[in-house]
Amino acid sequence: MTKPQLVGAALAVVAVLVFDAVAAAVEKGGGAYSKFGILEILLYLAIGFMAARATGTWRGGLGVVVIAAIAEVVLGFYVSTLVVGHGPVAPGTSFAKLASLGLIAILWNGIVGLAGALLGARFARTAA
Repeated sequence: MTKPQLVGAALAVVAVLVFDAVAAAVEKGGGAYSKFGILEILLYLAIGFMAARATGTWRGGLGVVVIAAIAEVVLGFYVSTLVVGHGPVAPGTSFAKLASLGLIAILWNGIVGLAGALLGARFARTAA
């Protein structure tokens, strides 16, 4: 990985973990976690866009997005559990179901982030 990708990945991981903590805190206060769906889409679009601009390629942006998505699935669930007292899935959920939910989340966030990365790479080329 290049230095811009490493820096972007670190910032993106922090951003998604802060996002998960805030969303979980809102849920704990009586709000609905599901209302954060649009904000999560915008977050991954922004991560892909900014990372592609920094690296100059859509592939660089997508790499950062995938790292952020994996961190969100693994660490974000943990952060949510720490804040709320329970995870985003029901207790007793099978490992197979957890794994499939995690893979779907990574795939979805990867697709959204790819759209942002393609836009960011396009603007990086025209700005140069």
